[in-house]
Amino acid sequence: MGFKQHKFIIFTVFFVAFSCEVIAKPTIDYIEHDGAFVPGNTIVISGDSFREGPNIVIFDDFSRGADGESITTDATVGTWDSVSSNAVYIDDDSGTDNLGAHLIEGCSMRQLRVFFPKDISMFMSYRVKIPEGYTFPGTDQAETFSIGSHWKVTWLIGEDYDSSGNNMCIPTFVSSFRIGGNSPSLAYYGEDNWPDRIRAFREDGSRFGDDWWTFNGWNRGSFLIISDEKDPGGAPGYYWHQAINPEQGQTWFELNDRSFHGLEEYWKQFNIPGWVVTNVDRCFESTRVIYDDIYLAVGANSAARVEIGDSPIYTESKEIAIFTIDSWSDDQINATVRQGGFKIGDEVFLFVIDADNNVSDGYPVRLGSENPIPSVENFRILNN
Repeated sequence: MGFKQHKFIIFTVFFVAFSCEVIAKPTIDYIEHDGAFVPGNTIVISGDSFREGPNIVIFDDFSRGADGESITTDATVGTWDSVSSNAVYIDDDSGTDNLGAHLIEGCSMRQLRVFFPKDISMFMSYRVKIPEGYTFPGTDQAETFSIGSHWKVTWLIGEDYDSSGNNMCIPTFVSSFRIGGNSPSLAYYGEDNWPDRIRAFREDGSRFGDDWWTFNGWNRGSFLIISDEKDPGGAPGYYWHQAINPEQGQTWFELNDRSFHGLEEYWKQFNIPGWVVTNVDRCFESTRVIYDDIYLAVGANSAARVEIGDSPIYTESKEIAIFTIDSWSDDQINATVRQGGFKIGDEVFLFVIDADNNVSDGYPVRLGSENPIPSVENFRILNN
């Protein structure tokens, strides 16, 4: 399937948790590291207005195993509560020795699950792709979407799902991608189905359909829910969804809507993938799906994070990777470098995003170097 090239614009003004208070965006003064800016090493980011940090439930870049080995419950950060016995690590064929999670093959779904204490707000991100030569769930035609309901890419759940339970698929594919549970749907990606309360952004003001997805590599999805703490089931919450790939750039939408449409007014379970069609007449041996860099944080500060992008302007980045956090205060963050889809030697830009999704200016660094960017004066080596 061919795709048009689009340039997207994201407005980074965030509605401060149901208040009119103006919050200063984070400012990075300098960065220190303990030998080299490489994956797995610690960096210290000093600055101002970082506010409070996230409660990370899980992060897994699947770097702990080997191609073909069974995925263990020990994630890079945190622990999976359940891993299907046939879920395996797989080389993603990117040429970087990167491993991902092989979770859909033909009519077989392999699932990762994590449970966490009940909460009403969360931030997630992940990468997902259909490898070259394989097909989307529900079709045997390459670079083609299926018709009908075939795939819940991720599934956020209150209690174990039943017909009345609170649940959110982020996204699901039902002849078109959409955000929503089995009932109701919050948003369709299809241009004719967008409710008026949703604001979706392109440079020309048009809404986007399924062309945010690429069949030519990784797609990265991020999703934020901030719920009203006093009335999570009745008062409007805030939703923010971002999709990124190097071919299409960024697309996103935001909306204000009730956070919960089921009986439970909380989340406590996250499944990757949520579901895939297994009917023999609707699934095909040619289907394969790989996931990577799965991240989930919960709580009022779940949006707080450190990321690197390939542009000094966050909203123009076509590749973004998230770091994990060791400690966080208003003026200092200790974080562990994570590579995502970048290669060693890439020049990237580091961003601090606060709990209200305000983004700092990009700070230039080079992945894998002791002196990431020679022109940057405010980069220091720890203990030197």
